[in-house]
Amino acid sequence: MPDAMMEMFDMEFDFPPRTHCLSRWYGLKEFLVISPAEDAEAVDSESKCHLLLSSIGIAATNSKCTIPMFAHVLQRWRKIYFGLCIGGGFRITFEISHLRHVPTQYRHLAGLLEIFKDKLVGVALQ
Repeated sequence: MPDAMMEMFDMEFDFPPRTHCLSRWYGLKEFLVISPAEDAEAVDSESKCHLLLSSIGIAATNSKCTIPMFAHVLQRWRKIYFGLCIGGGFRITFEISHLRHVPTQYRHLAGLLEIFKDKLVGVALQ
């Protein structure tokens, strides 16, 4: 099992103050971020994002690197990252959704529980 997976289960590192957003969101201590030098070079299409993630996956597999790798897509201010971690027979995929407004049904625990159950059903079907 990759160290990153163990870090995600470590409750000691949940919601650390003043750290990178990926550390707060996923509980990771180490990760690699690939981002363009300028916003004009941003990965701005779904096909480019898939190509970049595929390349990251190949590089991680060939180098046997188990550190999570993220691609910063779209404009920097949106903080949208897609990433993966491969190792020990596991593949962890990280995805972020950016909504302008949170749907009302997801502002309460019952709605969040509904999302969680839907994700579990989707995983069970695959």
